[in-house]
Amino acid sequence: MRRLFDSRMARYVSRGMGLLADTRFPDAVLKPFIEAYSIALNVDRDGVVEPPGGFRTFGDFFARRMEEDARPVPSDRSALVSPCDGELTSYGFIEQGGFSYFEVKGFRYSLHELLGSTLSADRFEGGGGYAVIYLHPRDYHRVHSPVGGDLSLVRRIPGSIYPVAPWSERRIDGILGKNERVVFELTAAGGGAVTVVMVAAYGVSNISTEWGPRASSRATTVKTYDPPEPVDLAADLGAFRLGSTVVILWKKGSVKLVDDLSVGRLRLGQRLGTAGL
Repeated sequence: MRRLFDSRMARYVSRGMGLLADTRFPDAVLKPFIEAYSIALNVDRDGVVEPPGGFRTFGDFFARRMEEDARPVPSDRSALVSPCDGELTSYGFIEQGGFSYFEVKGFRYSLHELLGSTLSADRFEGGGGYAVIYLHPRDYHRVHSPVGGDLSLVRRIPGSIYPVAPWSERRIDGILGKNERVVFELTAAGGGAVTVVMVAAYGVSNISTEWGPRASSRATTVKTYDPPEPVDLAADLGAFRLGSTVVILWKKGSVKLVDDLSVGRLRLGQRLGTAGL
């Protein structure tokens, strides 16, 4: 499978999907396609903000925005919430063993490799926790801050274009650390490091964010905020133009998860725990 998606043909197809998603088609073509897509995949369109005149491209529909009250958010700023709609596929502890890592389905993810920086991995020295959320193509695909606090750094890491889904994770080892990623380094209002990683997937034309540096297909790019930029709980961080996965990491002692957390469906703003040292 890795050989297939590493091929030149696979990359051409992926780019083609991205170009089609961002191509403006006549309303007579685009609107029926969006309707058929929504019905076929059971897309929840309640609370969707549709621009005057409708969506210009399918990519715009995919990265659609929601009305502010469409996803209720806890009133206290100490909450840790789901940053998106999706499926919580795994969560657990960041371990120490010569390097910081967490384990998903038998594969160890090095924080240094996932985050693209030793300094970023060192924020979790002593351990911590993680959660992996998979976004289905039917889901709302904007990603928001899981905590209220401060944003200090955004890093874009170029990478592969492997599909990111439960079936592919079983066949390609370490897929979350191989694909293109955007890393958001946050500090919760009550203290403690929290990092959000948006992991791109096959067919994704880009990860769009107003916070990050310009994308490069060859080199990692970084934007640093000094002083850090305040962000509200559930503030908009960015959007996937097509489907993928979000990883949340937090420093040991800075998050207490809710007692009834379990794998399964999540909604943006759903409380996962309390953040703060």
